[in-house]
Amino acid sequence: SSREVRAAGEERNRELILKQMEENNASKMEVWNNKRVSSSIEINQSFGGADKQEMERLQKGIKDRQSQLDHLSKLTQESAAEISVFEESISHIKLSTGVNNMTEMIIKMCQHDERQAELLRDNENAEARLNAAKKAFFD
Repeated sequence: SSREVRAAGEERNRELILKQMEENNASKMEVWNNKRVSSSIEINQSFGGADKQEMERLQKGIKDRQSQLDHLSKLTQESAAEISVFEESISHIKLSTGVNNMTEMIIKMCQHDERQAELLRDNENAEARLNAAKKAFFD
């Protein structure tokens, strides 16, 4: 029914919002971490210079985190695109089949062959009755 479709759409929207919130939180954490690392580097430099290896390690950590953030952003965008395509497909199928929910759609598709065979039998019976009526009329 339209309620189920609406509910499914709302659920997908909630999932998308949660993914976006995760991405936003990861971004905030990255900014916080960058500030923390920068502050740490400044403190170390103020005490006569930071250990070069530590500084390189921290910079590598920043780059790794940025890479992870970029990857998560890409995954979120891909998921949103896939969800959109899926929703379009479902809407098209619902319009084509005249059903309102997934259960009805599955039942209708499963019964398609049976319904077609039934219609062919009905057609043959109707033709047989028509031929019999024609024969009776002309005799």
